[in-house]
Amino acid sequence: MPTFETLYMGGFRKKWRGKAPLSLNATNPQPYTLEELNLLVGADILKMDSDLLLGYNSREGLPELRNALNRYLYPMLNPQNLITTAGGNEAIFISMHALLEKGDKVISFTPTFEPLIKTAQDIGCDVKLLELNEHEGWKLELDKFEALVCDQTKMVIMNFPHNPTGALIDQKTLDRIVTLCRKHEVWLFSDEVFRGLEHSADLQLEPVAEIYEKGISIGVLSKSHGVPSIRVGWIASQSLPFLQRAIEVKNYLSICNGTIGEKIAVPIIESSSKIFENHLDLLVSNLTILEKLKEIYPHFDFCSPKAGCTVFASVNEDSLVFAERLINEQNLMVIPGKAFVTKANAFRLGFSYDDFETRIKGLVKVLDQGRDL
Repeated sequence: MPTFETLYMGGFRKKWRGKAPLSLNATNPQPYTLEELNLLVGADILKMDSDLLLGYNSREGLPELRNALNRYLYPMLNPQNLITTAGGNEAIFISMHALLEKGDKVISFTPTFEPLIKTAQDIGCDVKLLELNEHEGWKLELDKFEALVCDQTKMVIMNFPHNPTGALIDQKTLDRIVTLCRKHEVWLFSDEVFRGLEHSADLQLEPVAEIYEKGISIGVLSKSHGVPSIRVGWIASQSLPFLQRAIEVKNYLSICNGTIGEKIAVPIIESSSKIFENHLDLLVSNLTILEKLKEIYPHFDFCSPKAGCTVFASVNEDSLVFAERLINEQNLMVIPGKAFVTKANAFRLGFSYDDFETRIKGLVKVLDQGRDL
């Protein structure tokens, strides 16, 4: 029976609620105002026909939105290969509950977004964890992965561009993962919510759903697009039986997204390239600031991310102790490594803010104190 135990990150935030008004833990780009988004997409995203019927939406998702996802993000698929969800967590939940059963063998890379592991564990799966190699830029060691995957493996779970490190595998490595999964007839679940925020366009991977018949890709507006107030996510797969089963699970949850939210999502998806480029200007600028801090403070270290807007940083003390010190002394929150199901002594730090230089002043003060630790 599922336990739905409190996720570590949720418990940590609850513990310190109200005591850390400043945050350095965001994983999404700086959210837009409505005016900014309208200017970017070249339309009033709230303008809709007055005769729009405010009834139930399609369970699979608004046809216009699925067409836009197909055209702009998954051109090698068809609209029928896409369904929408109420955010990214629902995409994870219904995908895993559609495919996994108690006792199934699952492989997941860590560090990772906690629900990617906890959902499978809550179902009763035997989840084997493979740590990315911190000392080689959070590299996935293919020989270790190959030793783990076998005919009894039901699913491999991965997350690239990677949360919390910003690491990326290359296309050759992805192709090898797909080859191994195909050999053993394993489902490959790929959390791709940061796809589009690669710091160099040539680093972008093909969506797993486009290149593997048992591949599942998920995305969400809250991350790469930076619009978390529109709770729209999606699942892409070539497997229509899987998608039908996912819809059956979804019937126990949201049933369908609201029509208005999905109407708003259409021009946002149609403007994906423009939105990603706009975000990257700020991200690259803020990352330069972080890199300079690393030069100034030798005890502050991280592997430079290749995508996204977070680093998994370390200092010369325990990551939880450091995170709580930031809260107590500077009212500033980062997320300690335990939230990412890893042995690594690190904390997630986000650099997506438009007032980033102001926010990191507290971090600098604590780093100054740590020079002699």
